[in-house]
Amino acid sequence: MACGANDDGPLKDIYEVNLENFEFNKLVLDESDMLFPATEMHTCHIYKNELLVLGGRQQPAGTTSHNDIIFTDDIISVNLDTKKVSQFGKLPTALGAHISALIDDKYILVYGGTNGFRFFDSLLRYEIETQKWTLMTKYPKCFGGTTFF
Repeated sequence: MACGANDDGPLKDIYEVNLENFEFNKLVLDESDMLFPATEMHTCHIYKNELLVLGGRQQPAGTTSHNDIIFTDDIISVNLDTKKVSQFGKLPTALGAHISALIDDKYILVYGGTNGFRFFDSLLRYEIETQKWTLMTKYPKCFGGTTFF
């Protein structure tokens, strides 16, 4: 899978590559329930038969001004059979420029990143089945009341 810009606007196209002939084919998304946002500085994973797009900096669907760009806490899903776009879950905070890993189709680990105001040095674990986030690193108690926690 790869994302790229098109001639009509921002980065929101998804392509799949045929590994036999190395041709790229643009996926035609079903955005009937949710528009796929233009997103950068995100991470992606293939979970079962879904492409998951975690966080990132995005221009919300339907907007055209660079002033509308935000960091997002969305986890967007694209079903690879139906190409339907939907909400999969939420990150604990708006986050971009992070790294993530899918572990055994059970957990997603997310490290670091920024929300546009501060940088994080944290390791978070998302249990997909229960949709529960766990902070895996310790912070001073004075950070306990922040919106991140």
